[in-house]
Amino acid sequence: MVDLHSHILPNIEADDGSRSLDMSLDMLKMAAYAGTTDIFATPHVNRQGVIAPWPTIIEHVKRLQQAADQSAIPIRIHTGAEVALDYSVLQLITAGNRAYCLSGSAYILVELTGQSQPDQVEALLYELMLREIAVRWVSPACRTGMRYGMARITRPLPRHLSSGCIDYTGPSFYIPDKYIYLTERNASCILSQYADYEGGGTMLDDVIRKGRLLDIYGSLLTERQRRCMELYFDMDWSLSEIGEELEISRQGVYDMLSRASKSLESYEQRLRLLARSDAVRSQLDHAGRLLEQGGPAQIEQAKKIIQEIEI
Repeated sequence: MVDLHSHILPNIEADDGSRSLDMSLDMLKMAAYAGTTDIFATPHVNRQGVIAPWPTIIEHVKRLQQAADQSAIPIRIHTGAEVALDYSVLQLITAGNRAYCLSGSAYILVELTGQSQPDQVEALLYELMLREIAVRWVSPACRTGMRYGMARITRPLPRHLSSGCIDYTGPSFYIPDKYIYLTERNASCILSQYADYEGGGTMLDDVIRKGRLLDIYGSLLTERQRRCMELYFDMDWSLSEIGEELEISRQGVYDMLSRASKSLESYEQRLRLLARSDAVRSQLDHAGRLLEQGGPAQIEQAKKIIQEIEI
């Protein structure tokens, strides 16, 4: 299995991961025991403006790999970063430059900031696309204001970008090792066949839907269910972290999330508030396109659509 998202490197400035070499080795042992064969070291970069130099990350990966080999831990460590997406990223990732990308490939792991807005993110994605960089997301839907925006942003992009927007809401996202053989040369193929979620659509679509349902029907859940869902979807906490906060087991957290999700879907089946909201958005988008055409017939048709919405 391959772990694409980890904070395994010790003592990287502004990172919230390992605090010592011993801690890193313990984390690697746990990963190897769970079946992980390859792990990408992805420390935070550009969080609150702090940028760890790429050569420093490469050197830390080399040292950790040497320590892992000496400790007989059967795992390969690859370079990477979890980059906060704002306009300063365009100075880090220039044309032909693969610094901060996953193992020198054309893929970069990014996270949104508290100031992220759909239009800004869309413009940044377009600039990265021009530089032949494909984005992998870390919990894009955990930002409440971006839930609908992310659904809008990812769909118009070319397939090699839009279908590859994977959401990591748990500690890591694993894929079976038999489907992929990672080396420094072929790391660019990572997850290319794992873009689609097993239930149809993408994992991103599912998380966005859950978040929007929580916004609409969250007050109908029990206080503990609502808190659990908010920590998981809004705050991006792991199951273990939520378990500690709510004083229940990890399995208990999973069960609570499952029950709460089913309750939200049940409310939607009966009340259809989310479906109605999407229908109104679709009608407004259609009216907007008609107004952009500017012809008298199109303007009149747009007025009728808006009047129907008001009724």
